[in-house]
Amino acid sequence: MGMGHVRFFYDKLLFLQKRHQALVKEAQKRGFKLSKTEKISLDGFPSVYCQDFSPSKEDIIISQQRIQEKLKAKPDFYTFYGGKVSLLKNGDLFFE
Repeated sequence: MGMGHVRFFYDKLLFLQKRHQALVKEAQKRGFKLSKTEKISLDGFPSVYCQDFSPSKEDIIISQQRIQEKLKAKPDFYTFYGGKVSLLKNGDLFFE
């Protein structure tokens, strides 16, 4: 990520709130024990900072490329529900 990736989210607190809740839900589904699961309140923040965000197709492609780079760098490191995650030659992910 570039130098401005934190600044990019300054006005997207609603997106970050939704993303946090989605990550909490997924972590609990996978059996992680979390200490902070409550919804983060946006009360008190000016509405100008409480915007949502939807990634473009280009944003998604960039994210997928970054995931592929990480898998190539550490091919035996990542798991999904206890199974190994592999990168196929065509760039698709394979879940064992």
